[in-house]
Amino acid sequence: MTDDWEPDWERVQASLVRAGIDPVFATLRFDEFVSYWASRAEVKHPCWTARFIQHLIDQWPRYQSRQQRTAQVENALNEKAAAQIKNINQETQNMEVSHAIKSATHSENAAFVERLTDTNW
Repeated sequence: MTDDWEPDWERVQASLVRAGIDPVFATLRFDEFVSYWASRAEVKHPCWTARFIQHLIDQWPRYQSRQQRTAQVENALNEKAAAQIKNINQETQNMEVSHAIKSATHSENAAFVERLTDTNW
């Protein structure tokens, strides 16, 4: 294995399609595979393309699982954010109602005090 190794991409794509794996996944894992095996110069393999395909087939379930967990976390965070926004909006509405009540009460009290202090009666 060398740093400039390239697999038979047509064979990789055909194998992944038959296995029900998104061929784009190969491009996501290619550099990692080459880096790993190129650093082990003493390792010889008769067909690196076959080894690469097998690596992809082995890694695919882990990748899908990770993608699902990521989606679940994102959904949970989105739901939590939506709930927080709803709570903030509710609190804002409650504060506005409370302020309106206090303002109305203050106005009523001011009017009552004005009537009490009116000396024209």
